[in-house]
Amino acid sequence: MQHAITYQFSLLQLTARGKDQTSGIHVFSFENDYLGFPALPSTQKEADYLQRQFKCTYSSATATTDSAFYHSLQERNIIHLASHAVAGDSTQQPFIVLQKKLYLGQLQYNIANCPLIVLSACETGKGARQHNEGIMSLGRAFIGTGVGGALSTRWEVDDAATADLTRLFKELKEVHLPAKALQRARAAYLKTTPLLPVKIPGSGPHCCTRKKSPGPAPKQRAWLLPVSYSLGGYSGGCCCFFPAEKKI
Repeated sequence: MQHAITYQFSLLQLTARGKDQTSGIHVFSFENDYLGFPALPSTQKEADYLQRQFKCTYSSATATTDSAFYHSLQERNIIHLASHAVAGDSTQQPFIVLQKKLYLGQLQYNIANCPLIVLSACETGKGARQHNEGIMSLGRAFIGTGVGGALSTRWEVDDAATADLTRLFKELKEVHLPAKALQRARAAYLKTTPLLPVKIPGSGPHCCTRKKSPGPAPKQRAWLLPVSYSLGGYSGGCCCFFPAEKKI
């Protein structure tokens, strides 16, 4: 938790993007069962918290059309997208659930202007490996559209854990660097959350994840909170694609 880690898949991320200021936060939440996916009650808590603390625009993910979402990418708002996403195996295109399923192939040919997108959804950093290219994930697709930075995830955890990480925005307001804000938010979360050591295949050392409470299986969504990252062989659960010194 002592260092903020970022990844760049494009030299465009290291290029100055002008001095336009962020307008606010556009929040998308998934509050009702839809398209066979269960409601995510904590997404409403995330939306409520952000609307109390910041200048926000609110939308229901399940009522958002593709064109409306593309339009939101053109604005200078930070986007907090809390929904379901599925990466599947390497033969499937990852998608995120809005009014319809929005597939990676549809995203990557759009142009965006938002400074940061927080993908509070499962497996948005997971995808097929392409030779000489790396992992083709939803998070990476957003970077390809011109988004200044993307926070995505490799695995799943219960819905309730994601609400705790809205602290990211409080930290971002103070430090203005997304990777540093994420580091501080994770550190604060881990101080108050019981940890359970697990072995992740191929990751070398043990990582620590949020300890699940006994009872029925939780609704799965977004965040795994590892404490180990490796630039050479990925061993973390949250991928953050940010310009190293890019302020928001």
